[in-house]
Amino acid sequence: MFFNKRGPFPDTCRELIRSLRGAAIDHIFIGAVAMKAYGCEYSEDKIEFCVRESDLERFRDEFAGYVLEPLPGQECRYYYPQTQVQVELLISEEVAGDRFKQQAIRLPDPSEAEFLEGIPVPSLARLIESKLASWNSRDRQDVAALIRANRLDATFGEHLHPIVRGEYPACLADARGPTPY
Repeated sequence: MFFNKRGPFPDTCRELIRSLRGAAIDHIFIGAVAMKAYGCEYSEDKIEFCVRESDLERFRDEFAGYVLEPLPGQECRYYYPQTQVQVELLISEEVAGDRFKQQAIRLPDPSEAEFLEGIPVPSLARLIESKLASWNSRDRQDVAALIRANRLDATFGEHLHPIVRGEYPACLADARGPTPY
C-alpha cells in the first residue's frame, strides 16, 4: 500500500506520524493523506492534518522551528526541510470549506478517526462532506475520485449531511467520466 512506499511524501508522513504520536498530540489526517488512504492516486503532495485547538500551542512549541520549518507569512503552514514536503495544520471543529455558504460541517476531530493502514483519517462520509463543503471544482473532482476508488453508488449520499447531500449526485455523474488524475 501507499504508506509502505519510499519517497519524500510517504517518508514525511511516517516521520510526522511518529513525531505526533511521540509528543502525544491527537491528530487526524485529511487532504492528500486521506485521499491516498482511501485508494486514490492523488497528485497533490501536501500533508494536511487537524489537531484540537487545545493542542495548538504545544504543537508549535514542540515542532515549529525544530521538526518543521514555518513557511514565511503563513501561520499554520510548514515544510519538512529534509524532503521539502509542505505541511498544513488545521484546527478541529473549525468550519470546513466555504464558511459563507455553510456553518454546519466542521473539520474532523481526532476522536472521530478511523485507522487505515495505521493512519488516523476521517470516515469516508466525513471526508466527502468536508470536500463538498468547499463548493470548489478541485474538491468536487476529489469526491468523484473517491467515488470511483471506493465504488460508491447513489445510496451513499444518504450518509452525508443534508447541506451537501444535493451535491453528491453531480459528483457521482462526474465519477463516470474520465479520471482527472
